[in-house]
Amino acid sequence: MIDELGSAYYLPRFLDPDSADRLLRQSIRDIPWRQETVLLFGKRYAVPRLSAWFCDDGIGYRYSGIDHEPQCMPANVRALRDQITEFTSLSFNSVLVNFYRDGSHSVGWHSDDEPELGTEVNIASVSLGSSRKFRIRCRTRNKLQESLILEHGSLLLMCEPMQRHWQHELPKTKQSVGERINFSFRFVHSPST
Repeated sequence: MIDELGSAYYLPRFLDPDSADRLLRQSIRDIPWRQETVLLFGKRYAVPRLSAWFCDDGIGYRYSGIDHEPQCMPANVRALRDQITEFTSLSFNSVLVNFYRDGSHSVGWHSDDEPELGTEVNIASVSLGSSRKFRIRCRTRNKLQESLILEHGSLLLMCEPMQRHWQHELPKTKQSVGERINFSFRFVHSPST
């Protein structure tokens, strides 16, 4: 049943600890983080995380009413992308980077199914920093749910057609957790394609 609805693969130690530590420190320091806001019921709210959008092809990205202007991918992020591409044989031209500063930072239930991602969506997600719970649920069978702990240096690969059939979230937690960064690599298409 899971195969017809898409597949997810989890590799806990994709990056060695030293590389993961170094990338975490560099990212916190060097990425131009933005605090986005979203309009809900006529009122603006701060999104509970910081983010940055990088795209090789200069394509913007829009989700939840937020427009992300493309920035040039930093060399260390490009190197991580190339390492994932070599490992998975999948192509990625962009990455949404999220910075969760503590347990109050989160992302709610959603699918990465925006039109600019096309019809075949593969997401490669690298986690750095504090471990956090990640949950998935089937869109049509709500009782079909799974969760796992995303660890420092791990890779989660969500393969086509998972985004059409599943939602995922990183819920808030009252537990004491430290900083976490997530790199969510994907392939975006030009609006004219």
